[in-house]
Amino acid sequence: MKELTETINQGAKSMKSIGIFKNNSIAVVVNKSGTRLSPDITIVAEEKKPYFISAGVSHHTQSKNLALKLHGIRRNIFGNGETLTTAISYGQADAGSLNIIFQKPKFMKSKAPHTPDFGTLDASLEYSGGTKFSSFIEKVAGMKFQVRSDDNRNYFRYGCVWRDTLPLTEKDKPPSNSVLEASKPSLKSYLSYTFLNDSTDHSLVPTKGFYLKGDAEFAGIGGDVSHVKLESCGRKYFALSKSISCGIGAFAGLLVPTKDFKPFGAASYINDRFFLQGTRDLKVRGFKEFGPMDEGDALGGDTYFALGAHMSYCPPIKAFEDYNIRLHAFTNCGNMTLLNDGSDVADRMSSMFELEGLKVSVGCGIVAPTPFGRFEFNLAKPVNGNLGDV
Repeated sequence: MKELTETINQGAKSMKSIGIFKNNSIAVVVNKSGTRLSPDITIVAEEKKPYFISAGVSHHTQSKNLALKLHGIRRNIFGNGETLTTAISYGQADAGSLNIIFQKPKFMKSKAPHTPDFGTLDASLEYSGGTKFSSFIEKVAGMKFQVRSDDNRNYFRYGCVWRDTLPLTEKDKPPSNSVLEASKPSLKSYLSYTFLNDSTDHSLVPTKGFYLKGDAEFAGIGGDVSHVKLESCGRKYFALSKSISCGIGAFAGLLVPTKDFKPFGAASYINDRFFLQGTRDLKVRGFKEFGPMDEGDALGGDTYFALGAHMSYCPPIKAFEDYNIRLHAFTNCGNMTLLNDGSDVADRMSSMFELEGLKVSVGCGIVAPTPFGRFEFNLAKPVNGNLGDV
C-alpha cells in the first residue's frame, strides 16, 4: 500500500509539473469497482484555458530597467502538454525584443517501471533590437535549447547567439576609448548549467529559508567567443519573530577568457562581463556604478564579490501585514576588477579585498511584493568610495 500511495502521489505531482492543469484541480479518486488488493484509482484534473494573453510591467532580466511586456500562451498544442509562449517587450532600456519559446514536458523517457517520464525541453528563438546597459547597447539574435529537471533545480542549456555592441552616447559626453574598442559584433556558442535550490517562504520578500544558485558557462564551441564563466550566490533568512527577520547574502563571479585553451589569453567581451546592477540579485545599494571605469563609462569586471546583510520589520498595520510590506535596514560591501588589462592576475584578484578599494554602503528603506516584481525605495549612503557613486 505504501508503494501504491507513493506512485499515486508521484503521478499527481508529475501532472502538476506539466503546467496545463489548474493547480487546485488535481485530485485522486478511488473508484468503488476496485478492491483492497486491486484498487481502481483515477486521477482527475481540470485543464487550463488553451489561450492566455497578458500585459504588464516588469524588470528586464539583465539591465534591471522597467519594460512593458505583452505575453501570450497557447497550451497543449499537440495533446501532450506542449506549450508555445510568445513575449514582446519595450521599455526604458529596451528598443524592442521578441522571444518565442516552445516547451515539451516529459521530454525524457523513463526506463524504470511505474516511473513517469521526466524533464522539460525548452526551445527558444530570441531577438533584441537593442538593450541599454551602463555604457553600451547590445543587439541580440539567436536560439537556445534548455532541459530542466521536474524539481526545477537543474538546468542544462545550449545556445548560439549573434551579438552586436554599440557605444552608448550622450549629448554632453562622447564614449570612452575603452567602450569604442569593445564595441564589435560577435558570435557566441555555449553550453551552460544552472543549479537552483530555493526553500524561502516568499519568492520576492522572503523572511526565512535558504536560497542557493550556481551558474557555469563554457563558450567556444565554434563562434568568436571563448571563455569559462562561473557565478554563484547564496542567501539565508532568519525569522526572529512574526514581524522581524534578518538575512545575509554572499555573491561571487569569475570570467576567464581563453585563447587556444590558454586562460586570459585574450580580452573578455564587454557584454560577457559582470555589471553589478539592480538591488534584488546583488544587493550593492548606494552606488551608481561599480567596478572599473574609463572617463565615466562602466567597463564591467571579470571577477567580483559582494556581501550583504539586512534586517526587516513589518509594522502592526493591516495593509502592511496583508501585502507583506516591510521596512528594512541594510549594509553592503563588495568590489570588482578586470583581469586582462595587462596586470598580474593574482595581484589584481588580491587587490579586490584591500580595504582602501572596498565599496561599503549602509541604508534603509521599504520593500514590497507587487505583480510586476519586487519594489524597493531606499535611502543609501556610501561609507567609503566617491560621493559621485551615490
